[in-house]
Amino acid sequence: MAEHQKLGFMKRCVCLLALLLLLAAVLIGIAILTVFHVNDPIMQINNVKVAKFNLLSNTTLIADVSMKNPNFASFEYSNTTTTMYYRGIMVGEARGQPGKVKARHAIRMNMTRNLFKSFREGEDIELV
Repeated sequence: MAEHQKLGFMKRCVCLLALLLLLAAVLIGIAILTVFHVNDPIMQINNVKVAKFNLLSNTTLIADVSMKNPNFASFEYSNTTTTMYYRGIMVGEARGQPGKVKARHAIRMNMTRNLFKSFREGEDIELV
């Protein structure tokens, strides 16, 4: 009879352990889908100023850009390229350095952009 009781006790322990593991898996799954949901970084242009204006060569703009990481983990990014368009025509391009943004933080960077001379010769710009 004692051996029968030991076997019943072992079955209950195994079932309880399986139930606890299942509960832990469900809780981890809920946390991953809600708290640890990965969001895209938020980029914002804070300020743009003209550094060099020349009608005979390229015009240079300096843009103050912020990148905010809304996630609970930091991320790294490689070299970046930002392209500027005006009425569907590419008018400038800027390259950025690689970097890292900490979790729930924002970084600011200055990016220098050159407006292409060929664009300015081809079409008039209307300032609104």
